[in-house]
Amino acid sequence: MLILSRKVGEGIMIGDNIEIRITRIDADTVRAATGFPIGGVPPFGHTTHLKVFIDPDLLQYEEVWAAAGTWHDVFGIEPHKLVTASEGLVTDLKKG
Repeated sequence: MLILSRKVGEGIMIGDNIEIRITRIDADTVRAATGFPIGGVPPFGHTTHLKVFIDPDLLQYEEVWAAAGTWHDVFGIEPHKLVTASEGLVTDLKKG
């Protein structure tokens, strides 16, 4: 799972000795992996353990907003708490 400060398309992201192939997946796969519908996937609390990569640009903000399990619900969180709660890896990913 990627938590980014900007929208990216499909392709390969590279950063800090990490290479990630980004592809779109269908709604059934998203729900099976996370337990949540597309558009409502929060950054943690998934039904399976997912690697979470977080854009360091988000750390400059006092608060960021994330989906909270449905299409209509969001919550605010301090970025460093988001890193801790999601067990995310802060890494600067760039399109390769």
